[in-house]
Amino acid sequence: MDTKHPCFGACCNRPCSLTWGGGDLVAVGGAHFVWAFSLMFLFSGRGYWQELIESIVWAHNKLKVAPATQPRALSIVQGRAVGVTHYLLGGIATTWAFFLARIIAVG
Repeated sequence: MDTKHPCFGACCNRPCSLTWGGGDLVAVGGAHFVWAFSLMFLFSGRGYWQELIESIVWAHNKLKVAPATQPRALSIVQGRAVGVTHYLLGGIATTWAFFLARIIAVG
């Protein structure tokens, strides 16, 4: 029986096949979180970005960091530019997170 990765069943007499590729569960979980978080914004479209911006503005106003800041709607071109930028940066960050998790897990 593999003691590093215990089986989920109570009466399992064979080694568990769920080993996450031999990697560290925290590294894999962290990479998955970054991936899922970036996909949440990718699939959500423009609405959640506006909500995120409003939340950040609310926090700044509440903390009196920048009380004069007010949210404004983006034009279609600006929205597309923001979307493409975040898609590319999210892809780069997610790929980096998976490579880093793999290096930590193997290394």
